[in-house]
Amino acid sequence: MSEPFFEGIESIHYEGTDSANPLAFRHYDPDRIVLGVRMEDHLRPAVCYWHTFCWPGSDVFGEGTFERPWFGAGDPMVLAETKLDAAFEFFEKLGAPFFTFHDRDLAPEGATLAESRSNLAHMLERTEAAMERTGVRLLWGTANLFGHPRYAAGAATHPDPEVFAYAADLSTEAGPKEFIGATVKEFGSLDILVCNSGGPPATILANTSPDAWQEALDMSLLSTIRLVQAAVPYMQRNRWGRIVCNTSISVKSPLPGLILSNMARPGVVGFAKSVATEFATDGITVNVVCPGYMATGRVEELAEAHAEKSGKSLEEVMVDLVAEIPAGRMGEPKELGELVAFLASERASYITGTTIQIDGGYVRSLL
Repeated sequence: MSEPFFEGIESIHYEGTDSANPLAFRHYDPDRIVLGVRMEDHLRPAVCYWHTFCWPGSDVFGEGTFERPWFGAGDPMVLAETKLDAAFEFFEKLGAPFFTFHDRDLAPEGATLAESRSNLAHMLERTEAAMERTGVRLLWGTANLFGHPRYAAGAATHPDPEVFAYAADLSTEAGPKEFIGATVKEFGSLDILVCNSGGPPATILANTSPDAWQEALDMSLLSTIRLVQAAVPYMQRNRWGRIVCNTSISVKSPLPGLILSNMARPGVVGFAKSVATEFATDGITVNVVCPGYMATGRVEELAEAHAEKSGKSLEEVMVDLVAEIPAGRMGEPKELGELVAFLASERASYITGTTIQIDGGYVRSLL
């Protein structure tokens, strides 16, 4: 723990309405019994981490005026730890039984998703230790899905544009039809279809069961075929449609240890090329995007599996992986999203039947 931030200030207690002490409770007595229950249990007061320690004091009339050490320059994680120590000193001296926070309140966002998750895990560990030491409890914790410009159009809760969520089992014959049908019922038409699924588990031929082949086909190939079959009739009615299939660079260059993915995903490319030709005159474009190593949980999962097999640390595996990418970094999910958004737009009306890599130059093939 760092040096005290509120040095010289003792714990704040209830002193009654006659107290002239500015750092005392005059009306809040946590142990007072009200209707048979302690006042503290009635009110359950909590300190909001963001408003108290993250807000710089800004408003519509100007920039923030609060000067706090964690607002300055320096290592973001060290500053986050300093802020956390000051927060729990505040909670403890105030006698606050609860606090609340958003994920980004505690931990700074990293350059990649993996780094952001690592930052949050580290800060949560320190937070748990502080809670154990002080007895302060968490009233609620949640994600900040409003502060960054990426949420300007909403994070699945914003009233505009409309967001409609529907769960369906795409590995079945009926699931995709139900999913597409529910979407059309809700919005009246269907213009854009993005086919995306999680990848099959990492494995090699010697460790692959007969059932695993079918599961991989259902997940990575047949789900796309079923979705497109269900969606195309609605797009044909409108004489307009955009279909984007998300696969992997493994369709261009098979990846070691991913035999199930290497087997199933190329079928998506062949299927997409075929239907792109078939429905081009209907105003429907069909394209495939092939992301390389992106800063996602899937890549971290594969790296962890490789680390376990190779005896290397996760950090060493990630460094080796990035070293193979000419761009010198992993891709950001938003970069893939921007490519998909372009292919789904009117500006891409003359692009169909293509397979586009987005991999920082990882795959060296010509086609």
